[in-house]
Amino acid sequence: MYNTNSICQRYFEKYFPIIINCSIQRERIKNNFNEFISKLNKRYIAEIKCTGVVFILARFKDEVDLKSLEYELDEEGIKIQFIYKSYPMMKGNWIRISAGRREDLLKLATIINKFMEKVV
Repeated sequence: MYNTNSICQRYFEKYFPIIINCSIQRERIKNNFNEFISKLNKRYIAEIKCTGVVFILARFKDEVDLKSLEYELDEEGIKIQFIYKSYPMMKGNWIRISAGRREDLLKLATIINKFMEKVV
């Protein structure tokens, strides 16, 4: 008797390794974002939208000056994208955070938290 699950799995792994790698990568990115979100100080975050695999959108509370945050991040070599041009229907202090390495996202969370403690 053949175990059809193991035969299908071997066939899939042999002929579709890219799909498996994408699935593993997608899970890694999701875990990185979840860890990043868990490290952010929620006192300054109004909302976070997970848009899929490639990026998330974060809305800061109105008292946060995003221009100053942008300057602070730029000093650290991190570029952020304001989304009001791409998503004019979304009101408020939104930025787009692209998928990156775990270390990069954790560094970003640390810098944002330090900035907020200093400024707000």
